[in-house]
Amino acid sequence: MSTSRACGMLMAASALLPAGVACRPAPDEGPAVQVLTPAVPTRLDPYRDPRFACENVFLNVFEPLVDTDSEDRLVPALAESWGNPEPNVYVFRLREGVRFHDGAPLGPQAVVEAFGRARREGHFVAGGLADVLAIEVRDARTLAFRTARPMPDLVFALANVAVTRPGPDPVRQVGTGPYEVEEFDPGESVRLRRFERYRGARPFVREASFRRFADLAAARRMLSAEPLTLVLDPPRGLVDDARGRPDLEVARQPGTTLVYLAFDLRPGSTRNRPLRDRRVRAAVHVALDREALVAAAAPLGSGAPVSQLVPPGVFGFDPDRPPVTRDLPRARALLAAAGYAAGFEVQLDTSLSYEPVAATLASQLAEVGLRVRVNPMPSDDFVALIEGGSDFYMYGWVSGLESAKSLRSFLHSKDAASGRGLRNRTGYSDPEVDALLEAAVGAPSSHERLPLLRRATDRLMHDLPWVPLFVPDTARIHPRALGIRIHSDGLLRLADCWPRRPSSPTPGAGR
Repeated sequence: MSTSRACGMLMAASALLPAGVACRPAPDEGPAVQVLTPAVPTRLDPYRDPRFACENVFLNVFEPLVDTDSEDRLVPALAESWGNPEPNVYVFRLREGVRFHDGAPLGPQAVVEAFGRARREGHFVAGGLADVLAIEVRDARTLAFRTARPMPDLVFALANVAVTRPGPDPVRQVGTGPYEVEEFDPGESVRLRRFERYRGARPFVREASFRRFADLAAARRMLSAEPLTLVLDPPRGLVDDARGRPDLEVARQPGTTLVYLAFDLRPGSTRNRPLRDRRVRAAVHVALDREALVAAAAPLGSGAPVSQLVPPGVFGFDPDRPPVTRDLPRARALLAAAGYAAGFEVQLDTSLSYEPVAATLASQLAEVGLRVRVNPMPSDDFVALIEGGSDFYMYGWVSGLESAKSLRSFLHSKDAASGRGLRNRTGYSDPEVDALLEAAVGAPSSHERLPLLRRATDRLMHDLPWVPLFVPDTARIHPRALGIRIHSDGLLRLADCWPRRPSSPTPGAGR
C-alpha cells in the first residue's frame, strides 16, 4: 500500500468525525496495518506463553471476564456484573449473546472449561488461581467462584486470565475478542482480522499483521516496505530513524517491567557453585552501576534504577528503602570472604533484546574479578532454557498493580499441587518467605497486606534469589496518521486506534 493511498484512506474516514473519535466502518473499510515485534507467539494460547511482547497479540484475540481501563479501573468484559454475596464466594453474570470466533456461544460451562485449562500444571496463569477451590454454574448466564478464603483482589486476578475455547489444532485457542486469527506462522507472524460479530463497537483498523523482526536490519527492511507500520519495543537504531521521518512518531512512557538477575538455587544442584553463596550474590548486587545499565537499555536509554524487588508504582514498593549505590571495595570484600578473591568465570544467559545491557553489566562485574560471558539468545530459545534451568540469567518481570500474588508465583517454594511457586525458575525456597507471602495474599485489606509484603521483600532482599536492576521506559513507533490510546501497561489494543487528521499548517509556514 502506498503512503498516499494509506493516508488518503485515513483522511477520508477522519473527515466525517471530530478529531480523536473512533469511527464505525463498514465490514470492508478501514486500514490494514503491520505491527513489528521482537516476539510472536509459538502457540496461540494465552495460558502458556508468559512473554510480555506476545500479550500484544493475545489481548486483541482473547478477553477476560473483567478488564481494566486506561486508568487501571475494573470494567466489565465478558461478565457484565459481579458480586461477593458470601466471604468466599464471587458471582459473575455473563453478557448475553457473546460468541467465540468459531461461532460457538459463550456460556458458564465454556468459562468453567477454560479455567480448567488455565489451571493446569505448567500454565503460567495458574498461580493466580491457586486459592480458587471450585467454579460452579448457577444458571444459563451465571457462575460462581468458591475460594479457600476471602480474596478481595480476586476480580483483579481474573482480569489477567483470558477465556478461550479449543481451536482447530493443538497450537491454537479461539477467543471472543475484537480480532480473530486469519493466518498463523508460529514464532514468525500472525495476521488478525476484525471480528465482524464482535459484541462491542467495530474497530477502525480492519486488519493487523504481527511480524517478528530478528534484528535492526530486518526491522528497517520491514518498516520501509509498509507505511502503516507500528513497531513495538523497537531497537535504538530504529528509534533514531523514526525521529528523522515526518510520517512517524515515537511514543514514550514509563515502563512496567522490572529487569533483574536470577540464579540457580535449586536444592542439591552442583552447578553454579559460586553464585549459590549469598555473599557472592550480595557482591554482584553492590558492584553494579544501575544508572549506566539504564543508559544501555534499548531503545531509549532511559528508565528508573531499582534496588528492591517491587518497582515504583506497584503496591508493595517501599519509598523509604534507601537505594543501593555502587561499592566496589565492599563487593571485593564479600567475594574474598566467600573464597573468591580472584573471581571466577560464569555465563550470563539473556534474550537478544537485553544484549546491550548484559554487555554493560559484564564490564561492570569484571571490575571485581567476575569474568562474565554473555550468551544472547532468541526469545523462544531463551525462555525454553530458563524453564529447564539456567545458572545465571537476566530477564524481565511484569508484576501488575499488586505484587503479592506475582511474588508468590515466582519466589514461593514450588508446589505444583497447591499452585504456589509455579513460575519459580530459581529453585529458591524459604519457609519464612512462604508464610509471609501467603499471609499477604490472604490479608483482607491493603492496610494489613502492606507490612507483610514488605517483611517478605526484606527477607528476599537479604537472600537475593533475584538482584533487581531497573525499570526501562518503553517506546513505540507508529504512523502519525493513526491515533492510538496508550494504556498504562504499554500494550497495544488495536480497538483503541482511530484516524487522525494531519496538523493544521502553522501560520506563515513555508514562506
